[in-house]
Amino acid sequence: MRQVFVHQAELDVALGGDHRAPGGAVTMALCGQWEHDGSCRWPHHTVVEHSPEGALTVRTLFACDAAEEQPVREQILSAFRTGRLEGPLGLTTWTLVREAASTIAADERLIATRLVRNGLE
Repeated sequence: MRQVFVHQAELDVALGGDHRAPGGAVTMALCGQWEHDGSCRWPHHTVVEHSPEGALTVRTLFACDAAEEQPVREQILSAFRTGRLEGPLGLTTWTLVREAASTIAADERLIATRLVRNGLE
């Protein structure tokens, strides 16, 4: 049965970088490309928040079976560790400052429900 898990990272993005790039890197890691037909094998949703210090907090919610949690989490972490993505606005680079598993926040519960539902379609 699918469950929703959360992985959170703090990243320092290079000046002028696209703040959406880390989320794009996660999508590339989990889906192989930004756009594809059909539902995702591991439905996910990435939220990026700017901190007052200029770093980004990136939270990725993902749905998978409990047995797949660690391999999926490793793919997400690998995307963050790669530290670069060539996207529509050019090359964006970043440095991973810290990362850890997290829990679903109250304001993320609807997203979590949608992710589980999308994985069943």
